Amino acid sequence: MDRQMLVQVVGWLALGWLGSSSLPAAEPFDPYANPNPFLESFYDQNREAISKLEDTVRNGAPVEERLKALQQLSDEYPDVVLPLLAELVKGDSEPLAARAAEMLGAASMMMDHEVYGAPNAPMENPVLEYEMRRHQLIFSTLRDAVQDERASVREPIATVLTSQSDEIGLERIAAGHEQQMYSDDEYVRLLSLGSPDSTGKYLIGYLDSTNPELQATVGAYLAESSQYAPVVLEKILLNDAAPLSSRTEVARNIGNIEDLVPLFVSPETPADLYSEALGTYVERKGSNLTPRQLQMFVEGVEKRASDSGTDFGPLLEDLNGLYQRKINE
Repeated sequence: MDRQMLVQVVGWLALGWLGSSSLPAAEPFDPYANPNPFLESFYDQNREAISKLEDTVRNGAPVEERLKALQQLSDEYPDVVLPLLAELVKGDSEPLAARAAEMLGAASMMMDHEVYGAPNAPMENPVLEYEMRRHQLIFSTLRDAVQDERASVREPIATVLTSQSDEIGLERIAAGHEQQMYSDDEYVRLLSLGSPDSTGKYLIGYLDSTNPELQATVGAYLAESSQYAPVVLEKILLNDAAPLSSRTEVARNIGNIEDLVPLFVSPETPADLYSEALGTYVERKGSNLTPRQLQMFVEGVEKRASDSGTDFGPLLEDLNGLYQRKINE
């Protein structure tokens, strides 16, 4: 099998480029149809043992026994257990549904999602088709379950999908938030696990939030993205009307440190923000600063301290220490 082609097709499916229409609905994922002859034979020879474990999981044994059987299935027959996990996630037993959600999430994390280019058409290849159907089963189940009424089921799955910046998953999480399945705090925490370039469009409204903690969290998160940093600068970092806590948090996490320069050259910048901006700038600029630049920073801080009566002791200590190290190099 051409591994690059497999990775490519799996990546297309992860992004929704190959939808369910690419695979006939009458032919769901069949783990016993594994294109690897060894695995196909192994699963076939163990049908009876597998059936007994599945029966234990399904048919009313004590929860602990059912969970133990489920774990054994997952450990010994990882492909065969997948359709059962998809079934359990939707089932009435919350402990089993939550454990199945965790297992499907772990299975998704083990898959390749690298994309090499846009597809022309699905490949007529038994190995590719098997992998695509497996991927489709896992992700369609996860994407549906992010709107499950049970927090123990939906939240681990939402964590997996946001950390992978899965677009369909993100859309459904956003819809769940509108339906109040996710609180604002949980929604922001979850989406901050993904790439800002993917999740930013769902979070950018929080830059205008009246909740300073949410505003600061989202501002700091989006400040790392070149796509959203200009908006963060306008609405928070360089906005004198924004809460000081939000501005300070953004200064600590800004992607482009040159955006901090206006803050420590302006005499109007509040002391805490000035200290954070200059301290972050110097810390990240590090060895690229010359002794003369460091000396100018020290003199500037001393003047501001004298003019305002503010104690910038920790900042001055850091600057002087770095200056001494530079002149002794």
